Amino acid sequence: MSGHSKWSQIKRTKGVLDQKRGLLFSKLGKKISIAAKEGGSGDPGINFRLKSAVEYAKAQGMPNDNIERAIKSATGNNATSIKEVVYEGYGPFATAFLVEAVTDNSNRTLNNIRKIFTDHGGNLGAQGAWPGSLAPKDRFWWNGIMI
Repeated sequence: MSGHSKWSQIKRTKGVLDQKRGLLFSKLGKKISIAAKEGGSGDPGINFRLKSAVEYAKAQGMPNDNIERAIKSATGNNATSIKEVVYEGYGPFATAFLVEAVTDNSNRTLNNIRKIFTDHGGNLGAQGAWPGSLAPKDRFWWNGIMI
């Protein structure tokens, strides 16, 4: 039978798994970079946030080369400007949302999040519009990755 080779099936499933791992590793690399930049040190012995991010990345099977590269990119001379941003908004049925994002371009991220809210019947509020009424309570999973 043509098209039913075992290698074809293995190649397809391996490709899907590699794509998921690559997406996970890039998110973990960004978390490590932010932790190294905000902690002021690339040494996990001094920077607790970096230590916990590195431990989580190792638990997920991230290679040491990728971890070291993420730390160097955050602490090196030509460090990228990846930062965390927080947006507040209301979704359908007046559900309050607190959106945390990691970005290198906050204007692009703001426009993307605003579009998501408006497409689904919500609106994006001003920063600090609802002080104290929003607190992180839940984590959501999307395609097997915690958001």
